[in-house]
Amino acid sequence: MHDRKFEIYESIGRAPLEWGVYSKRLDASYYLSADYAEVLRSDGNTPIFFSLALDGRVVGMALGALTDTWRRWPSSKLHRGFKWNTHPCVEHNDHAMLNDFVELILSRLRRHRPLHFELNSEDARISPIIAEHHKMHRIERLEFLVDLTGGPTQVLNQMQKRKREKLKAQLRDSIISVTEKNTKDALIRLIEFQDSSRERRRARGEDYSVATKNAAESIFDSYLATGHARLFLASDDQGPVSGILLHTNSTNAYYTMSGCAARGFEINAQTVNVWRAIEALHSDGFTTLNMGGVKAEAADPSNIGHGLYRFKKSFGGVQTECISWQKKTEGLTLDALKTLFYY
Repeated sequence: MHDRKFEIYESIGRAPLEWGVYSKRLDASYYLSADYAEVLRSDGNTPIFFSLALDGRVVGMALGALTDTWRRWPSSKLHRGFKWNTHPCVEHNDHAMLNDFVELILSRLRRHRPLHFELNSEDARISPIIAEHHKMHRIERLEFLVDLTGGPTQVLNQMQKRKREKLKAQLRDSIISVTEKNTKDALIRLIEFQDSSRERRRARGEDYSVATKNAAESIFDSYLATGHARLFLASDDQGPVSGILLHTNSTNAYYTMSGCAARGFEINAQTVNVWRAIEALHSDGFTTLNMGGVKAEAADPSNIGHGLYRFKKSFGGVQTECISWQKKTEGLTLDALKTLFYY
């Protein structure tokens, strides 16, 4: 801990009154907002808001959640964990201040006795020394940040030549149209496309989890209905063949969900869909599209996930290393027993 005398404040379940003011001043992401806290709550978690003060002035904020608090006792305590979706936000992106803040949060969490942790980050800024000190496991992934400030022409010029020429030809042929549809029905269609995408990847030995139709209502209520997401459907003359869901926050967009029918893969509908979304985002003042993450090992051409890596990279985004830290207590250990009977 550095010489600066920080104070940390914690609010469980409800955002402090000034949370929106802090968020605006510190330019915090959506994943630190009171709106996202409601998403966490709707998933059966208990949000915890942390603020960091220096000389009485708030200079940092964090949002995490105690997980599985919806369960009945004793299951609620035996499954209790803590997670956050992104790293805390601090004034001036001061890395030393950030690391001090993280240490203070982890110290405060001891009173809640979580049995596992999942600390995600939009980049690799949290010091690995902290994670090593707390015996956490490091997970690396790569994300690709597409700069939209120069407009679609700049993005096109940054794309790989083969991808660029193929896209130009498709746009000239005009066999694929893209429409923004922020409706529940469109979301359900996207989820159906995810099943097709999953089967395609399973055929080559890869698998991944997909949303279910039962999740559509929750996703719609939390993101599309609140204006925190946009959904684009690509269609040919037979109907929709591809869908993408982008989370949005301020002038930033994040490629969150996608799916493509078998017919869509044949005509490269997903690429055209992303391109039309890029045009729409730029027109509406967005400055960045994060194409989302893949495991770091997918950069290896021999890795089974390399195809997804190539797709995300092909739009010319800046490759960024992102880190998650995880820690899990397995079985009914002494810590679990202490948690069970701690009040």
